[in-house]
Amino acid sequence: MDVELFVKLGRAFAAAGKNDEARKVNDRLEQLRLYLRDGARGQASVVPARLILSAPKRLLDLAGSEKVTFEEFKKQASVEYLTFPPAAK
Repeated sequence: MDVELFVKLGRAFAAAGKNDEARKVNDRLEQLRLYLRDGARGQASVVPARLILSAPKRLLDLAGSEKVTFEEFKKQASVEYLTFPPAAK
């Protein structure tokens, strides 16, 4: 989120006489400022999970030319799903 965009939007609403919208934008801007100041400090860094699909090049070539069925491809390919624990503070 771009803070400068919220500031400009709030000013534009105020200049147009749309005080309710300007107030909403300013409230959202204040929430964003508080989050940036306090919210992100206590959170542990999370590494996203990783899905790894592996298959020999020959199998990929056969699948690409539709010479092997999906079921045959599934039998020969391997799937690995890795998750990582949250980083320590």
